[in-house]
Amino acid sequence: MEWQNILLPCSYDRMNTYQFGNHLSYFKGKHNFKFGAEYYGLTIERGAANLEEGLLGFSAVQTGNAFASFLLGRMNTTQTPEGLPLTFPRAQRGGAYINDDWKVSSRLTVNLGLRYDSNGWPVDRQGLQRTLSIPGLGGAIGRGAGFRKPNGDIIPNVFPEQLGEAGAVKVAH
Repeated sequence: MEWQNILLPCSYDRMNTYQFGNHLSYFKGKHNFKFGAEYYGLTIERGAANLEEGLLGFSAVQTGNAFASFLLGRMNTTQTPEGLPLTFPRAQRGGAYINDDWKVSSRLTVNLGLRYDSNGWPVDRQGLQRTLSIPGLGGAIGRGAGFRKPNGDIIPNVFPEQLGEAGAVKVAH
């Protein structure tokens, strides 16, 4: 098989992950209580991460065989239509739980528990990344009411609607 052209995505990612958690078990009589909480935070510095934003091209021009050019790292073309567009997304998640394993008798154990989880919306620290604003979930959760069509239907729109200088989010007063 002859390799004519090989394109590879170019990207830059610096990711920091923070995770904290604590779990405790407490035994009292016929009860085994378990408590716990966790936090998970993620920050990323990302550039040209999508396939359309950066490509390396290898062809037979340099070595006579495109695959050989790839193995030797001899590029023929590069494509970065927007240079290195940076974004700075971050996301946070957390959860807590309580559980009771109650040994009613030697043949019956009742498990009772409650758990709460929160998955935050991903947000760009510098307002450079846009995302969909999902309507129908409330202003705080959906970040907006969406776009209302003349027939009354609501469809998602882009959040934030406008970017300010140096990527700052413009806030309507």
